[in-house]
Amino acid sequence: MYKMKKLVYPVVCVLGLTGCWGHKKEYDPISQVVTAPVKTDARVLGIVVSEPGLYDGFLDKGFGLSGQSGGIFVKTDKIESFNRGDQVEVEGVVADLYSMTVLQAKTVTLISDKQGIKPQITELGSSSLNKSHIGKLIRLQGKMEKMIPELPYGWRLQVISDAGQNVKVMISSTSQIEPRGDVRYTKSAAVTIIGFGVAFKDEMFILPRDSQDIVFL
Repeated sequence: MYKMKKLVYPVVCVLGLTGCWGHKKEYDPISQVVTAPVKTDARVLGIVVSEPGLYDGFLDKGFGLSGQSGGIFVKTDKIESFNRGDQVEVEGVVADLYSMTVLQAKTVTLISDKQGIKPQITELGSSSLNKSHIGKLIRLQGKMEKMIPELPYGWRLQVISDAGQNVKVMISSTSQIEPRGDVRYTKSAAVTIIGFGVAFKDEMFILPRDSQDIVFL
């Protein structure tokens, strides 16, 4: 049986929250969950970094979760009512979604709705988008190459990073970002994009969450 090294801490002390409860719980490090075999049981604690259902148009129901040791996409059978910044506990099993390791939730429990905690953002820099970026918030700086409609799933953006890398960005049709008719989405437009790193079959994407994640310079 596959075993992971547990993390033990007061539940609401995690990730800088204050007002800790007296009891402690054991959690699996997300960095180990993402490398665990499919069907492995896991319990993780983290901060919601993309609202439930935000990527339903392109990926699936669920949400992005960031913990102390990494991030993961949590797949759910329904769209939960949590908000970005909420701290939640997820119990479930490791699963595969379009060749990406995810956590299929059995239960999701709200631990704290004290929002305002900002998860770490990884600069893409000179790197190419790769599997090490899955589950992380990525900041990409570059220039627009083209936008390709892929409805009903969304809009694919081709962006050339400042380091010359060709990076794929997907605006999910359920993300409430509306690029149609927006003249800023033109070739050579300088742009900074923040989004959740995912794998979809054989491709890597950055998925922005809202219009504030896409800043034209």
